[in-house]
Amino acid sequence: MVQRFTMEEHAASKEGHISAMGKKIFFRTVLVALGLIVALVAAFLIWYETTSYRPGDTDPSPILLSGATVLTGPELTPTRNIDILVEDGRITGVGPDLVGDAPADVEIRDLSGMTLLPGLIDLHVHLGREIESGADPFGALDMPGLIAHYSRYLPEARRDLLAAGVTTVRDLGNETPFIFELRDGIADGSLEGPRVFAAGTLFTTAGGHPVQTIFGGDLEASPSLTPDTPEQARQEVRRLVEDGADLIKVIQERGIENQPLDPIPVDVLTAIVEETHALGLPVVAHWGRLDDLSEVRAAGVDELVHLESRDLMDGWPPELLAEVVDSGIPVTPSMIVAAENGPPELRGQMIRQSTEFHDAGGTLLAGSDAGMPGVGFGTGLQRELALLVEAGLSPTEALQVATSAAARQLGRPELGEIREGAIADLVAVEGSPHEEITEIAEVRLVLRDGRVVFTG
Repeated sequence: MVQRFTMEEHAASKEGHISAMGKKIFFRTVLVALGLIVALVAAFLIWYETTSYRPGDTDPSPILLSGATVLTGPELTPTRNIDILVEDGRITGVGPDLVGDAPADVEIRDLSGMTLLPGLIDLHVHLGREIESGADPFGALDMPGLIAHYSRYLPEARRDLLAAGVTTVRDLGNETPFIFELRDGIADGSLEGPRVFAAGTLFTTAGGHPVQTIFGGDLEASPSLTPDTPEQARQEVRRLVEDGADLIKVIQERGIENQPLDPIPVDVLTAIVEETHALGLPVVAHWGRLDDLSEVRAAGVDELVHLESRDLMDGWPPELLAEVVDSGIPVTPSMIVAAENGPPELRGQMIRQSTEFHDAGGTLLAGSDAGMPGVGFGTGLQRELALLVEAGLSPTEALQVATSAAARQLGRPELGEIREGAIADLVAVEGSPHEEITEIAEVRLVLRDGRVVFTG
């Protein structure tokens, strides 16, 4: 018997077939899309892990460094014909012919023709996106890369610092808790990088630097604390220290004639310093004009950063210079920022001011302000050391301010010396940077906590 279909039945059958095919295509498309999503997520996770710059060998063999001219002790005294034995993150031997005293599994590295010195310490950085001088403004298309950069805790910056021989940095103003998480990740071994001391969020005013100068008045975009009263200031200090701050940074800056800025009220500034000292931590002050300098000194801050005051264009007033030097307060001039971004006369002015301060017996320290336009992480400190030599320091003195003197300023002298018992943060440089400071750029080997973190 022949089965016949009406036109209506045929059409219904055809529609059902098409519907079934549509469902198959739909589900197949969904499966392909899901597969692509899974593949993209897996690729992202692989990329994230492989580019986050994590430690390699966390349990290295003992290392014996031989053949180098070793800059020993806090004075960085050049010493030849000695070996340096490193075990478990510490320097356990300093002397001639230590091979016989070394463990059987020791790794021997010949550093003939090189200079071995303590790891460099940059006392002024802002860990973040490195800003190039003259770079195009930040745009919306840059946002994904910026998020990826920060989500991996700045692997390029950490790598660049170590490659330049910088094994410790002090971050003087950044987002919290981001900077504390980065610091702690390096400390617990989940991230590779230089040791970090961090101030966290800095103190300023809504009408001050960097709120107005860098963030265009957008207080929410600026990593800043702006207390209005002494009690608010004390509360903010306590909260910041509880969150993990290693020190406190204040901005006391009146600006210049065509861009006046609001300084912190004196009673608020005093409360910040007093509360910080009560908690056993130091205060570092950015200052602008001589009024600002007078106020931060009266408040009792422990260190000054920057030496680019327009009030000092014609040099230090003799009485003021003597007072600052006699107070013993050190200055971290960070000249490279002005040298890179300012007019030639500002560069010369800062060198002269640093020279006067140094010649009068003042204590200069080394900090690059890396993260600011044109100041690279690691390379910025190398260039700052050259400027310190221009300001009158000998190459050895310049290296001291970036090693033993900086370590003392941090309260961690074991970070800045080559001696038995010191932390094995070490840099081997091709040449003699204690005689020619520019050779500090010729880094060939870096140890951080006794681990090889760079070879070049």
